[in-house]
Amino acid sequence: GVDFAVDRGSNKVKIARILRGENWDNDLRSPFLDPGVDIKEGEYLLAINGQPLTGDINPYALTENTVGKKVTLTVNSRPDMTGSREVVIKPISSEETLRYYNWVENERRFVDSVSGGKIGYVHIPDMDSYGLTRFMKMFYSQTRKEGLVVDVRYNGGGFVSSLILQRLRQELIVM
Repeated sequence: GVDFAVDRGSNKVKIARILRGENWDNDLRSPFLDPGVDIKEGEYLLAINGQPLTGDINPYALTENTVGKKVTLTVNSRPDMTGSREVVIKPISSEETLRYYNWVENERRFVDSVSGGKIGYVHIPDMDSYGLTRFMKMFYSQTRKEGLVVDVRYNGGGFVSSLILQRLRQELIVM
């Protein structure tokens, strides 16, 4: 659930970006944002389960077969062990849904910023149950907007397009 960068000066791994999620939903859980996990972007990841980490080692190689198990990370604001601390996380099996969620949120924020908050944004990843769920989740929270961008780029197809169109055509009577 993070993007890493290598600090060339120290050959240490930095946490460049922590992917946001909705941690109440297991499919969108971002391990670095779990309650009690106090890791910040820009900090150094110095070891995983006691194994030292340098820029020459892929951090994911040290987390194989650990999905759902506790993994101890040694982190610090500096590229050395002095003053470091240990933090326990539970890795997820894939970052795919987190990366998708973050992409959609970036698009939504962009539309919101260029429209002065007047236009909403919804991405529909497919026309199946997942796409319908994502649509409902995003659509109803933006019904008071003056307009709506419905993004279907990279849509995987399916059978619920008529349900989505029905919702989009409904006139809002009460807010």
